[in-house]
Amino acid sequence: MIQKIITQGHFDGFCLIYSIFNAYKSLRKPDVKANDFVWGHSKQWAKVISVTPSLQNFASGKGSDFGVSKNVTDEKLKRSFLKTCLDVITEDTRVDAMVASIDIKSLNTVDFSHSVVVLCVKETSVFELGGMGDHWVVIVGRDESQGRYLVACSNTLHQYGFHERVDTQNGRVYNTTIEIKGIKKSTVYPESISEVTIVAR
Repeated sequence: MIQKIITQGHFDGFCLIYSIFNAYKSLRKPDVKANDFVWGHSKQWAKVISVTPSLQNFASGKGSDFGVSKNVTDEKLKRSFLKTCLDVITEDTRVDAMVASIDIKSLNTVDFSHSVVVLCVKETSVFELGGMGDHWVVIVGRDESQGRYLVACSNTLHQYGFHERVDTQNGRVYNTTIEIKGIKKSTVYPESISEVTIVAR
């Protein structure tokens, strides 16, 4: 089996940035091998790193701590960062990325044929194979019959091994799932939920 989900390193806390790249890859090139995608997007990665605040926190494993004290400000900064990163990634393409804040209830109505959702889960969240801790992931689809969201996670390979599958609805690759009813205020940061759509210019 060939890996298609980009995986973060063992020691870093770059899961927010990996979730952004996995969101873009899921929407534009879901069937491309991870290594080929990384090779073709190394310049975009370097540009995103150059605009990343609190880089020491990302590299040391603390993650996306932007150093502000209020959660509301922190979430605004992260959403702005998400949009900035997607603008950098799509800069030399013929597409634009649209980022919209959504709530938990709206997540149930997202049309995953055109969008993905980037969000941060809490330590209390439980995926099909177990917990992840505070972690950024991408929801790439929904399986109504199983009552689950399909998730591309940059850390699942390290935690639980190789479990990549393809969503038959939209062709996107995922490596874990979380119950639809498992997404609630106690398991996700409600202000972190962003719907991402790619549109032609």
